[in-house]
Amino acid sequence: MNDWLSRLSFSDYGSLASIASLLIAYITLKKVSKIEDRFLLNVRVVEYVKELETFSSEMTRLLGKFDNNIEVINERFALIDVKLRNIQRSATDDLLNDLKITRRSIKVFRGKNTIKFFSSISNEISAREIVTNINVVVEELKHQDKNRTLTR
Repeated sequence: MNDWLSRLSFSDYGSLASIASLLIAYITLKKVSKIEDRFLLNVRVVEYVKELETFSSEMTRLLGKFDNNIEVINERFALIDVKLRNIQRSATDDLLNDLKITRRSIKVFRGKNTIKFFSSISNEISAREIVTNINVVVEELKHQDKNRTLTR
């Protein structure tokens, strides 16, 4: 190793420094991107809470007549999955875990509805669990917002 270093010219040292700087720039870019995502989540947390609460109350109404509203429910879950995916991109810790659980439940529910093999009762129970999971995400977002305002 020592012999190899002694044989390098200034040009070689420059090339190694360029490679190292590219690596450092990449790591810095990733870190700044994460900070930006967290900042955007903190800015939009109130908006997300309102949207998810509206969605939850609408879903509760739709679940009252589950069999008549199955297509609408499936469509609403697809739309809320997009919002949850956007939140998940910048979430950490408990919020991230809750989002993953909720999104996985939505995927399973939507998969069951495309197969049409599963009973309506099991699908209704799954849909109610998803709404409960969304309410958990809302509470986690509220908690995160409260912590953010306390640390100011």
